[in-house]
Amino acid sequence: MHLKLMDSNFKTTAGKLSEARFVVFDNESTGLDARKDRIVSIGAVAVCGNEIILDDVFEANLKIEYN
Repeated sequence: MHLKLMDSNFKTTAGKLSEARFVVFDNESTGLDARKDRIVSIGAVAVCGNEIILDDVFEANLKIEYN
């Protein structure tokens, strides 16, 4: 399944963003303090030609050790 993003003529040094393929990453953490908080999940989705490619995704929940 593909979701269409807003059409854009935004240009990068490699060309139009609407013609690029890239991956968007997201993570969830237990907080914002890098010394004590931990990442608990990671996700990624591919974007190509202004479309989110829902068939090309990754997600993982991480096992964390409590402090």
